[in-house]
Order: sequence, then C-alpha cells, then structure tokens
Amino acid sequence: MHRVIEKRAAQNWLWITPLAVMVVLFARPRTLSSLAASTDEILDVVGTGLIALGIWIRICARGWKAQAPSRTLVTEGLYSYIRHPLYVASFAIGLGIMPALNSVPLLTAFVVIFLLAHIPVIRREEISLRTRFGEEHERYTREVRALIPSLHSLKLRRPIVPRPLLRAAQLEADAILLWGLISIGLDVREDFAALLKGSHHIEVMVWCAGAAMLVGLWTYLKATRKNARFVSIEQSAEEPG
Repeated sequence: MHRVIEKRAAQNWLWITPLAVMVVLFARPRTLSSLAASTDEILDVVGTGLIALGIWIRICARGWKAQAPSRTLVTEGLYSYIRHPLYVASFAIGLGIMPALNSVPLLTAFVVIFLLAHIPVIRREEISLRTRFGEEHERYTREVRALIPSLHSLKLRRPIVPRPLLRAAQLEADAILLWGLISIGLDVREDFAALLKGSHHIEVMVWCAGAAMLVGLWTYLKATRKNARFVSIEQSAEEPG
C-alpha cells in the first residue's frame, strides 16, 4: 500500500511541476479594465463552484471506498455513475482554479498535461482491476463509463452521499484545507492592488473568516479522526483474543 501511495505521489508531481512552472510564466491577475465587473463575478462563481464540486466529489468517492469491504471492487454509490470519480474531482478542481489565473494558454496546458498524465494511469489501473476481479470487472466496465456518467446511470438515481460522511471528510481533510486556502489565495491575488490602496475592507474580513473556518474545520476533522482511531484501538484491545 505504501509503495502504491508513493508511486501515485511521484506521478502527481510529474504533471504538477510543469504546470506550476507555466503558472509562474503565464498567469496574470484579472482586472476590471480587461473584464466587465459582471463577467469577473461570473468567473469567480464558476471557479469557486468547480472547486467546491471537486472537493465534494472527492469526499463522496472516498466515503464509498472507505465503507466497502476490503479487497472488493467498489461499484456502489458514486462508483455506480463513473469508475474514476477521484480523477474527475481533481480535474474539476483544476478547472476551477483556471479562471483566476486568466490565461488561455495555461488552461490549454492544464487540460493537455492532465490528460497525458492520467490516461495512462487509468489504463494501468483498469488492467490491474481486470486481472484481480475478472468477469466482475468486465461486467462493471460494460455498465459504467470511466469518466462521464451515462444517461442510463443517471436515470437510476442511485445514492451518491456515503453513509460514513464524517469518515469520508476526515480522510479528505487535507484536501479540503489545501484547495480551500488556494481558492481564497487566488481571490486575494486578484484584488491585491486594491488591498495595497487600503480598500476592499469587507472582502478582507470575508477572506479571513473563510480561512479561519477552513482551519477550524480541518482541526475538527483531524481531532475526531484521531479520537476514532483511539477508541477503535481500545475496543479491539478489550475483545478476547
């Protein structure tokens, strides 16, 4: 398991690093001189909405994986709509960041780099799952698409929210904090010039409150996860061997 995690972390850095370099080279803050105020607000809403959607998908997907029995193929909940919801979530979060970076070349680069980095990974995972689960996985791939849900799966209206929602949020606590703070940071970056002039006092209060809430939520999720582990250890210790 640790080798798999380390391998995936290395794969993530392979596409994140060149993208980060391009952000430094091409990203520029949006200004009202280049965009109408209404368009600027729409882009903010769309970007924040995509980031929030991506985080929500990650929480739900992680919850269904957590509640599934070990060494089984996860096909329920969000996984009954698409086979790789975690990758879809990461793509949505990345798209949500793009409006604040205000660069068409950067948007294009993100889409190309993301697909080039993840399509081979998805193919290898599919081969591995097919080897492990055989006909069960074959049937699953026939019924459920990889990245975009089919109309048939949407009509079935299967549950999306996992039962252990708190457990799922605990597992994604770092992602919630990281992407939430990045979203706030990008918003601050856009209005940095106005901040230097001493305006936008209300926005500063909103940003500070949002950051404080994220840190508080992260602390709560980490603390409750630690307590849950401690209780689980105590209970297992009390059971007869």
